[in-house]
Amino acid sequence: MRRVPFARARAAASSYDFLGTYVDDLPSVVDLAAIKEAGIRIGADPLGNVLLLVGFALVVMGADLFGMITSPGVRMLGLISYDLYVVHGIVYYLAMRSWGGAHLVTVSRYIPEAMLCMTAAVLLSVLLHFFVERPTMLISERIARRQAGDGRKSKLVTV
Repeated sequence: MRRVPFARARAAASSYDFLGTYVDDLPSVVDLAAIKEAGIRIGADPLGNVLLLVGFALVVMGADLFGMITSPGVRMLGLISYDLYVVHGIVYYLAMRSWGGAHLVTVSRYIPEAMLCMTAAVLLSVLLHFFVERPTMLISERIARRQAGDGRKSKLVTV
């Protein structure tokens, strides 16, 4: 590719309104009239986003948020986080299938359904962690130590 000076490239470039084209084409993909009829209100909460950013920055800088991050429950969630990531979609999919597919629900019905799904996902994740992931990690460490000729103990964090 041949190089050209920035000024010449800038002069040859044309502008394109990506946002306008996206917004103009939105009604062909989303039924905006149905959303308007349903009275759905969607909005962004800038203050919530700022607070989330501040909380994330505090954790990154090493804050333990008054001991909440170092509590046993949160440590357990950290241990099973990958397993939870893997199984949560499956749990929600199976729950929705058993309840007749995706459906509109009231808050009083949504909360029990969501709590049931979350409980099932966490329990399945704990089982997967302790009976599949952790034993596999221990086996891989044993193999690595044997190959390195090192007899040191495992460095895995236990709960």
